[in-house]
Amino acid sequence: ETNNTYTTKTADISKDITCKVSATNAYGNDGETSNALVPIAYNLASGLHEWNYQNATEVGTTVTAVDSGSIGGLNMTNPTASQKPTLDSNGWTFDGASDVLTKNTTNFRGGDATGVIHCYVNYGSGSSNWFAVANSGDIVNYLVTSAIGIGQVQTNFKGTNIKRTTTIISGMKLISHVQDGVTGSIFLDGVKVLSYANDTLGTNWLNGITTNNISIGATIASSPFYTVAVVKYISYCPYVNNATVTAEANAILNGGL
Repeated sequence: ETNNTYTTKTADISKDITCKVSATNAYGNDGETSNALVPIAYNLASGLHEWNYQNATEVGTTVTAVDSGSIGGLNMTNPTASQKPTLDSNGWTFDGASDVLTKNTTNFRGGDATGVIHCYVNYGSGSSNWFAVANSGDIVNYLVTSAIGIGQVQTNFKGTNIKRTTTIISGMKLISHVQDGVTGSIFLDGVKVLSYANDTLGTNWLNGITTNNISIGATIASSPFYTVAVVKYISYCPYVNNATVTAEANAILNGGL
C-alpha cells in the first residue's frame, strides 16, 4: 500500500515487511527499499501454556489455537465445522451456541496447588466462559474462569466453590485468576480486586480435580456449557508472587494484542 504510515495486522505476523521511499525531480526518479522487519506474535516469557489469537491458524473449517508456551504442545481446535469460532482482528468470537476450541488432555497441570491463569477477553453481556479445565464425563470436576450475567468475574471450582468479584466489568479486560496455595485472588488489568481464603473442599486449584479436557469459549462437561465470549489471549503461568502477577499482566497489556 502507498502511505506515509503502516499499521501491522495479524495477517502480517512472520512475514517480511519493507518500506520503499521514492523520490522524483526534474532529473528523474529513484527509490530505496528498507531492510525487512518481521512482526511476531506476543509471547509471555513465563507462560508455560499460551494461546494467542495472533498465532492461530484457520484451514478450511478448522481453527487452531496454537499453544506457544514454554512447555506448549496443547493446541486446541474446534471438534466439528459447525463449532468453529470466528477468527479475525478482534480475536476468537464464540457464539454461545456451539462454538468451542478444545483439546483432550488428562489432568491438565494436575499436580499444581498454585498457579495463574491470565485471560484477555472482551466481555459484552450474559454469562461468559473464557477458559475451562473440565471432565466430559461429569459436571463435578472443573475449574472455570468466567463472568456471570451482570459482569461479575468469577473463579468457579466444581460449582460449589465460587469466588466472585463485586466489580462489574465491560469491554476488553485482562483478568488474572490466581492461587498461591493459601489464598485465591482475581486481578483486573494487573490490580487485585478480590482475595479469598481457600475453602476446605480440597478443590482450590487444579490438584483438586480430575479432568480430561481444556477449552476456550465453553466448558466441556457431561452437559457442555457454551457461552458468548470474545477472547484474544489465554496463558497459564506458575505463581511466584503478586508483584509478578501484576508485572505479567502489564506485559500482556503492553504486548500489542
